[in-house]
Amino acid sequence: LGIYSENSTSLDISKNRIRDMKEDGIQLKNSTSSSISGNSINNCNGSAISLLDSSYDVSIEDNTLDNSEWGIEGINATSLAISNNAISNSSIDGIYLKDAASSSISGNQIQDCVRSAVVLFHSSNVTFTANTLVDNKWGIYSKNSTFLVVEKNTISCNSHIGMQLWNMFSGDIRGNIVNGNEAVGILLLESGLDTKIFNNTVNGNGGGGIKIAGSGDTLIAGNLLDSNKGPGISLCAESQEFEEYFEDANHCISNELIENTVTASANASEIYIGEGSVGTVLKGNVAADEEDDQLLIDNQSPTTSISSGNVPNFAF
Repeated sequence: LGIYSENSTSLDISKNRIRDMKEDGIQLKNSTSSSISGNSINNCNGSAISLLDSSYDVSIEDNTLDNSEWGIEGINATSLAISNNAISNSSIDGIYLKDAASSSISGNQIQDCVRSAVVLFHSSNVTFTANTLVDNKWGIYSKNSTFLVVEKNTISCNSHIGMQLWNMFSGDIRGNIVNGNEAVGILLLESGLDTKIFNNTVNGNGGGGIKIAGSGDTLIAGNLLDSNKGPGISLCAESQEFEEYFEDANHCISNELIENTVTASANASEIYIGEGSVGTVLKGNVAADEEDDQLLIDNQSPTTSISSGNVPNFAF
């Protein structure tokens, strides 16, 4: 370990150069009201910065973290402020938080991580704002997390999914740019319940724009989607591709699609409502394509409500 502290308060760890560690660069256990800033940490066989065992009220800012297994790791840590760090070439993840709460992640540049730029497990009340995530495998991967806000981030050119949210409840996904990822732009699996996906720009993704599988009570509104390979927005589409995750991918209940603009989806409909979608509402959407498949509703999808405010008029 480069720097290790346990049961400490009001630490200021700043402007250090730490490299070639056999374990973590900086590790704090059960530490409170501390600051880690302006450090350069490279080539650690562990995390560049690790916060463990009920660490609380720690700020991590303006650090340069390169070529470690994880850039920043937080387990059972709360009230973290992770901002303006440059994290690159992590052999696993850029930022990994498990059992974290009441924390903010903002203004970070994370790139070239082997797995995910950001991972959240079993976390709640995390705000993720104005980060840039490029050239990783996943941009954001979240599982079993609640009350997330993902706002004004740029998530681009990742080799798999831009944003994968699995079993998430009460989330706000708004104002993000999710472009040029090789698989789906935004994917919800078994999520929903007061989740909103609105005012995002989702363009040129290789597996479709916004895909909802096994989710319900989700509002998808005001998004701009263009030139995705696959449906711009899809509910319960091609659920067989998710069988490795869970069995009920084709249950999509009480989702609303309001005032989205979807254009130029390649070889697919602009909006797809698949088998198992129940209680879907479409209102004020604009779907434009040279082909004649702007809206495709599976014959077995019941109780879809289609307003005459859509363009073209889908109410057939």
